[in-house]
Amino acid sequence: MKNGVDVVERSKVLGLVAASAMLLASCGGSGGSGSDASEDESAPVSVRDGCVVRLRSTDIVPDMRLSNFGPGCDYYLDTSVSFNGDVVIEAGATVISGAGHFVAFEGGSLTALGSAAQPIVFRGEQETPGFWRGVRASALSRLQLENVGVYNGGAAAGQTSLVDSAALRVGTNSRAQPDPVATDVSMTAVTVSGSAADGLAMGAGLTVTAFSGNTFSGNAGAGVSITTDLVSSLRVDNDYLGRARANADPVIEVDRLSLFGDDQYTVPNLGVPIRFGSSDLGSISANGTSILSVEAGAEISMPEGQGIRIDNQAQFYSRGTAELPVTVSSVEGLSWSGIRLVSTREVVIENTVLGRIASVGDTFPGAIAVNAFPNVTLRDLTIDTTADWGVYCTRPWPTLSVSEISVFNAAEGAVHPDCGAAN
Repeated sequence: MKNGVDVVERSKVLGLVAASAMLLASCGGSGGSGSDASEDESAPVSVRDGCVVRLRSTDIVPDMRLSNFGPGCDYYLDTSVSFNGDVVIEAGATVISGAGHFVAFEGGSLTALGSAAQPIVFRGEQETPGFWRGVRASALSRLQLENVGVYNGGAAAGQTSLVDSAALRVGTNSRAQPDPVATDVSMTAVTVSGSAADGLAMGAGLTVTAFSGNTFSGNAGAGVSITTDLVSSLRVDNDYLGRARANADPVIEVDRLSLFGDDQYTVPNLGVPIRFGSSDLGSISANGTSILSVEAGAEISMPEGQGIRIDNQAQFYSRGTAELPVTVSSVEGLSWSGIRLVSTREVVIENTVLGRIASVGDTFPGAIAVNAFPNVTLRDLTIDTTADWGVYCTRPWPTLSVSEISVFNAAEGAVHPDCGAAN
């Protein structure tokens, strides 16, 4: 007998069909041989009544198994529902939702292992972005998704919180609150498409053991929105931007990055731009004895008016190569405020391209501004379009090394005279 039971309220029209399918599932029968609503000539043509099972919140019991009863819709959501316990979804199962609902998995585990031939599908009744809210998973000991599709979910801007608006949300609905049980997350060949907001949102405190072959396309926000602690879990073999159907926001969206004490963090090269969030202190800051590194080839997309600040004996290494330069810029039509080096222990910026830097009207008017006893090496840089100096120094610094700097469209000039003695 299969683990778990299906407990549902069956539609009047399909009562016998659903009852037969329920009996088959509870006795371990094959989903492929179950009754199909399309075989009943009296079955209504609506999606809801065409589904084998109609799920309501009163139907949910712990440790349920969602079965594949055959071609077409298996489950219809009349309302938002929350599962708990150890839930298993069979390959080929299809869940269709009415308007504005969501399905949540909270506590226990979720195992949803589809196949290329029989993917597991969650979608709205209508193919309209944001028709339903999507899938939520939190406080699970384990989340396994393979060959799973989540379509036309999410919530439009202003309807809910940023994290809660994604079509597939893993973790809590607060970026500041880690997942209470550090869910073990495995996602392979998952597709999230047609969201009215971001495709996938993952909160803090998760343990991501596998993340590959996933596709995020046609979403009204970013394909993926995550916390800074999860960036290192991402892999390059995912379609983050939607090659066949582009996302509206062509970045991986990440929280603001703030390092303190002896924190160490590396911005990876994922083949797509990573955009860190905004704050009064800038999108990226490093303080104390922390170390911030940027991998060769990494792309950072800065929010409007935001910058990078290295302060209070922190270290910063942006080490691109001639073949794989580091790129830091903003999206077309916007500008960011540049890099501020203040009281640093050591900084090396090489083979790095900086673009679209605006004037911020402060005391450090440069795309790269150097101040306060730094050990700074700047070499093989390209700075394109800045409203200030390309490189600005508050005064001559004997520990500053500047070489091979190419500056284009700088309103004030390429290199400030106080930096010149170090060339």
